[in-house]
Amino acid sequence: MKIWQNKNIVAILLLPFSLLYIVLSAIDIFIKKNKGNKQILSTSPKIVVVGNITAGGTGKTPFIQMLAKYLISQNKKVGIVTRGYGAFPPNEPFLVTNQSNSVESGDEALMHAQSLNVPVVIAKQRNLAVAYLKNNYDLDVILSDDGLQHWQMPRHLNIVLLDGLRGTQNGFYLPAGPLRQSTKFLKKADYVYCKGEKQHTSLQKQWPSFNINVIGFFDKENKEIDIQNLNRLTLVSAIANPDSFYQVVKKHKNDFNTKEFLDHHAFSLSDFDDVKGQILMTQKDFVKCQHFKALDIYYCKIEVFLEDKELAKIYHSLFG
Repeated sequence: MKIWQNKNIVAILLLPFSLLYIVLSAIDIFIKKNKGNKQILSTSPKIVVVGNITAGGTGKTPFIQMLAKYLISQNKKVGIVTRGYGAFPPNEPFLVTNQSNSVESGDEALMHAQSLNVPVVIAKQRNLAVAYLKNNYDLDVILSDDGLQHWQMPRHLNIVLLDGLRGTQNGFYLPAGPLRQSTKFLKKADYVYCKGEKQHTSLQKQWPSFNINVIGFFDKENKEIDIQNLNRLTLVSAIANPDSFYQVVKKHKNDFNTKEFLDHHAFSLSDFDDVKGQILMTQKDFVKCQHFKALDIYYCKIEVFLEDKELAKIYHSLFG
């Protein structure tokens, strides 16, 4: 949000609501924090939480996929849990497969299931999803897509992601600023990584960066296409930081229109009534729209690049 960029009058007027957020968060932490955490540290599977202390847009989902692929390459069996934002599963915990309906599974979980050959489970109480995986699969690692603030879920590692351009912005708590929890947590986190070049003054030099690279652009049949052949192109997005999507596409094509929805928006065909021409989306949004046969729709596939030495550090922290 633009009001989070600095300590402007609108952000200051929202500070009383931020105080309420802080109080409620403190109560939640007091009740739930570290419940059962110490009991699991010497057991398997290892649990790794990848999250952010700010509201959205730090690259969690592609980072999870990168980390999962790396661990699989090291012959580790991986599972993924997530809350399932925007999902309406018939039951919880709910096992998501590559054939799941996006309404039931949500966007992030379905993207994981379609991109990775690993079990993916959603539940509002992530510890229930963890228990489901432990009871039904022989796994070495469970990755939690978000969940730093889910205090009942024990974990071996906390990995925090920050956006290199935005950092912690004005440093206020929600809704006056982007913070979901105190920046003091960054000192307690096992690893902190920044998406892209570190430009914001709130970011520390010792925090390594990771990059997001474009693999290519694909059609509904997952065939790679040349983006230059797309005409009257509109970028349609329902993600926390659509500007990051635009910047990625601008490296390949400058001529496009944009249309934005709230993060995790549940698309309907009518959302595209005023869109003329061809449509490009992120892969996370595309999984919710791939069944719309009437739309000429494509998606951008990306991947995270993190230096091998950083991946080795994470692996060593888990397995010695």
